[in-house]
Amino acid sequence: MVGHIQPSATKIPWIDFLASFASVLLTFLAGAEVDPAVLRNKSREALAIGGLSFVVPFVATGLFAFFVGHWSLRQAEIAGVALSTTSLAVVYAVLVETGLNKTDIGKVIMAATFVTDLGTVLALSILFITPTPYLLLFAGISVGCVAAMVFLERWFFQRYGDRVIEPEIKGAFFALFLLMWTAQLAHSQAVLTAFLLGLAVAPVFRRHPEQHKRFRVVAFSFLTPFFFLKGGLNVNVAALVGGLPLLAGFLAVKVAAKFVGVLPVSLRYVRPHEHRPDFRHDLGVVRAERGHHRPDSVLDSRHDRDSVGDPSNHCRAAFLFTANASSYE
Repeated sequence: MVGHIQPSATKIPWIDFLASFASVLLTFLAGAEVDPAVLRNKSREALAIGGLSFVVPFVATGLFAFFVGHWSLRQAEIAGVALSTTSLAVVYAVLVETGLNKTDIGKVIMAATFVTDLGTVLALSILFITPTPYLLLFAGISVGCVAAMVFLERWFFQRYGDRVIEPEIKGAFFALFLLMWTAQLAHSQAVLTAFLLGLAVAPVFRRHPEQHKRFRVVAFSFLTPFFFLKGGLNVNVAALVGGLPLLAGFLAVKVAAKFVGVLPVSLRYVRPHEHRPDFRHDLGVVRAERGHHRPDSVLDSRHDRDSVGDPSNHCRAAFLFTANASSYE
């Protein structure tokens, strides 16, 4: 509503920066939650759920935009990418609130969401991004940041750990800022590299749980509101009202495609109990994989939430309404 009442609010640089950094930081923390051992043991499940969560909606919404909406091929490709992605930052926030981030199923969901986002970035790179020399710079900086964090963390914590000035947080923020800057130069995204960086330092947070809590305090108390605010600012209310029939179609196709893609494989691989399948839990996996659902709400009817931010107003609105399809607290 703020963006509709005051359009200039959608172009405030400091809000854009804080929202972008919130997304990167939440993705970093999501990666830090994943146990590498669980990821290795559950890699087949994560790849299957995450891959289908991207491919099926991408094809379905792209075809709907092309044949039903009569959009051009380029616009249909944008629609497919925009409506197939999943917000890893939102999934992480939901799993933390429910406590599922500490369980194997929560770690599989985060890993699967990473695979979905990886598909989105690859699709954007193949369809829309022209490679530049900065892409090599971004790749080199990404590898360097991950390697530096892994090899220097023990020495750094022994030398500078547990100080009032929080040098650990400052060091991690510097690495994330560097990734964001080089990603912008390369016309790419830093969120996936941030997830890998978090995954690389996951053992550090397990050895220093208090440090992990401090990161969460900064992320959820200050940065996360700007992430959701920016998502709302990206929706054009006039376009939303004027395109309600098309919006409803995108919503139906996106939700149906997510369920069709994710539900069968989750029934096959993801079981909350070893000997007794639970359809309600698998349904929670499907809805969480859509990037906005609190998985335990299948059992206790708690709330959902999501955010948006994609090139097409219709795509943004459909993504937002997908998030709002369930009840709020």
